[in-house]
Amino acid sequence: MNLDVILVVISAILVVCLSWVGIEMANDPPTTTRLKWRYRLIFIVVGLLSITVTLWQDTRNRREQAAITSSAERDRRAIQSQYDQLQGQLKTINQFVEHPPSGLTEGQVAEVVKAQIDAALRAAGTSGAKLAPTAVAAPPPLPASPDLQALRDQGLEVAKGIKDWITLVRPDMPATGSGDPTKTRAYVNRIDSEWDNNFATQAESFLRKVPIRPGYILSCQRGAILTDLYHNDPATILQMRKTCADRIQQAALDVH
Repeated sequence: MNLDVILVVISAILVVCLSWVGIEMANDPPTTTRLKWRYRLIFIVVGLLSITVTLWQDTRNRREQAAITSSAERDRRAIQSQYDQLQGQLKTINQFVEHPPSGLTEGQVAEVVKAQIDAALRAAGTSGAKLAPTAVAAPPPLPASPDLQALRDQGLEVAKGIKDWITLVRPDMPATGSGDPTKTRAYVNRIDSEWDNNFATQAESFLRKVPIRPGYILSCQRGAILTDLYHNDPATILQMRKTCADRIQQAALDVH
């Protein structure tokens, strides 16, 4: 049986004993000095036992609380270290996406980005399968000339809409290090939902029609994907969305 349960039972028994002795003294008051001292000794012994058990319980509770606090702090430090490592890896990936080596083909860029993301997520204990770029295959040929202007206009409109949206939601972004993870998470969920509802389909539709480096597709993925990577870093999510808008705009301007 658990020692804490045993101590609780003993403490309850001692309380009952004190109550029983008190009732007995009230119903049958001692008439001799010897009986009076007997009751007094019983009260003293039971009282000391009760105090001892209470102090024992308190000591054990303090030790258990200290152990729990220490364990929680170790877990927090481990999680923070893991998160810092993941953030560093993701920044490296983002820099690679922004400035890939000129000697690599689009397919090679996509493979390197996918491998880096999978490695980062494996280190964080998360499967990276759902983060594989969705547009790794070579893009289809550009449409016939009469449709080029419409495609160009579509891309510019999507890019403008994204940038206008970023300008609109950025003032509501919680300050970095505000210490309110609930507020930060609510904001991230909000911008993810708005992205999925208003821009994800448009961005994906445009990017399927134009030549664009596959690595850039990461910044245009649906909200849940970036949330997995930057769940408490809305500033980076918005920066990634701006990168998406910039690439769409550039791809639209390259349509001719």
